[in-house]
Amino acid sequence: MVSGGTYGTEEIIHGAGYGHGILILLFLPVLWCLPTAFMIGELSSALPQEGGYYAWVRRGMGNFWGFQEAWLSLAASIFDMAIYPTLFVFYLKQMSPWFGVGNHGIYAGLFVVATCAALNLAGIRVVGITSLWLFFLLSAPFALIVVMAPFKMGALIIPPRTIRNRSHAIPRNFPPSAPATVAHEPSSPKTVEGIPVKYTAANGST
Repeated sequence: MVSGGTYGTEEIIHGAGYGHGILILLFLPVLWCLPTAFMIGELSSALPQEGGYYAWVRRGMGNFWGFQEAWLSLAASIFDMAIYPTLFVFYLKQMSPWFGVGNHGIYAGLFVVATCAALNLAGIRVVGITSLWLFFLLSAPFALIVVMAPFKMGALIIPPRTIRNRSHAIPRNFPPSAPATVAHEPSSPKTVEGIPVKYTAANGST
């Protein structure tokens, strides 16, 4: 299972160990995602149109391929959004088996969907502030693990395991293209409706 952000990447550490896992998390985002982020930033500045990559594909390749990009993005988002409540319920089951009994997990997933829908209806400012605080809250356990890992005996010794097929989750977890879809909306290059651009950086999207 792959998600966007720190959660959903545990298989990297499990399969590659602490040493290789930390190296993957440090270097692959730079090698893979940073060039993409530069490209997105340049295109967003040159063509700040509503729709981002859809608008770029349509302008560069015509209406047909623009439609394909829009449809594929819509289809991907339907499956992508289903990951998050599922992953949330998965962690709840690890913390409390009660959520694995009967329909409790389904109700918890519906609660996540309803909460996120309410936040989106509340407006972009509420979404931005909530996302920023959730970023720090959800990243705290991983930051603690990173700090404590070197003190674990043999934690950074490379184990006799392979890192092959363990890096597939990283590019998905550092998506740099999200701000491009709203590049036309900001009235100021430093803020999006009052939300600092550093919020976007905190989400790993710049």
